[in-house]
Amino acid sequence: MNNESRDLMLQLQEPFDPNDIEWRAQQSGLSNGKPWMIVLPYITSRAIQQRLDEVFGPFGWEVKQEETKGLDGFLCSLSVLFNDRWITKQEAAPKTDIEPLKGGVSGALKRAGALWGIGRYLYHLESGFAQCTLCDNQKSAFNRFSKMKDKKTNTYYGVDWMPPKLPEWAMPGLEASKFSHAIISAANLKDLHEAHADAYRWASSFGKAEQVQQFVIDRDVSAARLADEAKDAVSDNYNHVDEWLNKQILNLDKVPDNGAVQALGARIGHQLTEKCAGQYFNKQEFFAKLKTAVADRINP
Repeated sequence: MNNESRDLMLQLQEPFDPNDIEWRAQQSGLSNGKPWMIVLPYITSRAIQQRLDEVFGPFGWEVKQEETKGLDGFLCSLSVLFNDRWITKQEAAPKTDIEPLKGGVSGALKRAGALWGIGRYLYHLESGFAQCTLCDNQKSAFNRFSKMKDKKTNTYYGVDWMPPKLPEWAMPGLEASKFSHAIISAANLKDLHEAHADAYRWASSFGKAEQVQQFVIDRDVSAARLADEAKDAVSDNYNHVDEWLNKQILNLDKVPDNGAVQALGARIGHQLTEKCAGQYFNKQEFFAKLKTAVADRINP
């Protein structure tokens, strides 16, 4: 791929402003009288047209729509002018239940646009739950309003809902350095996994293939750092418990009789169990050390 083609590809694949993203309900219902809704993001036909204008100019692209042979959908041919040649990609979409003509044409254009990389990253987004409250009508809604059907009672109810926020990797204006920093500075393995996953989604969604390998390198460096820090933490915790136990063993010499020694040894053992909980060092050697100390005190 030459530089000109790559530049055009990157421009087409650029993420959209969150205000240009629309959401549709995938599933909805009522649970204990409260509404819930799972929503999916999509871009509008107008956003696709605007992107094509920005990249190719208003006279550098064209769309042809025709009904499919079964008349149950539309085939969209989206052509762009590149190096004095018209290049076409085609995709079809079914007619929708509501406004079948408008919905079918719009759906076919969105799918054809995705073939050119426009909004394709939205397919990498997972569905999410919207924030929902019951609402009588659209006038009283503060956010978006939808009419939903309760299948159990066969009645309709209104929902005032707000879509979830887009993940950070899907926002415009991001640079690779931001993702590398998140990977390298991860405080634990969970954060590292999430940071690398976001970086990979960003790079693979927006034509940053060369960054994928760099993110792998960053991940491996960070994983090695975390492993070293974990070893140091284990060593520090081991030394702390060892120092504490040595002080407790000295107290065995201060009790008057064997019964008191055994009671104190049992109490130290209980405290030792608590201090060793969740630690990764060899705990048994501490208990063996305490057992030996108690035995030496009883049978000097």
